[in-house]
Amino acid sequence: MIPFLLIMTVIAIPQTRSALFGGTSQPTVAPIALQTPTSAIDLAGTVVPRVVPTDAPTVVSTIAPPAVPTIAPTSAPTLEPTPLPAWVPTLVKVAAGSFLMGSTDADPMASSDEKTRHSRELPDYWIGKTEVTNAQFRPFVAGDGYTNKDYWTKAGWDWRTQNNIVKPAYWDDSQWNGDTLPVVGVSWFEAVAYCHWLSAQTGHEFRLPSEAEWEKAARGTDGRIWPWGNTWEANRANSSEAGIGKTTPVGQYPEGASPYGALDMAGNVWEPCATKWQKSYPYQVEDEWAGDYLEGDVSRTWRGGSWYSEQKYVRGADRVYIVHARNRDDNMGLRVASRSPLPGSGS
Repeated sequence: MIPFLLIMTVIAIPQTRSALFGGTSQPTVAPIALQTPTSAIDLAGTVVPRVVPTDAPTVVSTIAPPAVPTIAPTSAPTLEPTPLPAWVPTLVKVAAGSFLMGSTDADPMASSDEKTRHSRELPDYWIGKTEVTNAQFRPFVAGDGYTNKDYWTKAGWDWRTQNNIVKPAYWDDSQWNGDTLPVVGVSWFEAVAYCHWLSAQTGHEFRLPSEAEWEKAARGTDGRIWPWGNTWEANRANSSEAGIGKTTPVGQYPEGASPYGALDMAGNVWEPCATKWQKSYPYQVEDEWAGDYLEGDVSRTWRGGSWYSEQKYVRGADRVYIVHARNRDDNMGLRVASRSPLPGSGS
């Protein structure tokens, strides 16, 4: 009979202290008893059953495993968004939900194109806290805003090149070009090109608001006549009743803020919407920033009135149109909108 081979194997497995806990990496050896196999191979290479002695010694490690230090959890640092350049407009949120659009006969100043009042539902969106200022518009002028065809609609680029337009109409007039004054003398074409330029610079889509978006941001959900309520107060807006006779720095009338915190939505400068003129009521929500919708030298709706306007025309429901998208005047500016907030923009 071929004697059985009884084999007890002790393997030294190195364990190291991780560099995560500090110190140098020093191996410690802990002997580990392997389970005795239940078969063996004889000298002829035949697998034969193995007899396990009942008094086989058990090897037990006498070396304690290395202690692992406990690291108290720490909260991850909060990363603040990098502030954006001052020329990026600040946005305010207009929360999703329904609002009352248009006017009723209870408003004696209402025009027929504001009727009938109806409820409209809009998703979340963001709108400029103020009108775009000269300081915010200046990088568009100094950069490639007027030379890069990609920012312009086809009709807008044709108009720009044919008339050699390289800046707003009152850009060099000291009465209108202060840094904190709203930019004026911009056509609807220029307003669209500015939004496309701003989107390219920030990697975030900016656009002109639709009529519905503009009106909700100005009036809130309850159909009020002016941003602050239903009673006219001349000290809340730069309209003709204020007697100033020109634009004022944006945000100068905080008491005239809308329910969402948007400023100067009554008076100061007319603000263009993407919406084509004479869109009928009840207003149908659609994508008014699509390329096809933006094309053509057609009439567009402007909102909010200006420093030149009477109280009737600075009402939140008032709708006016500019005959051509190329028209420019000293009471025409713009306000941007966006479908989402821009981190760091103060939205």
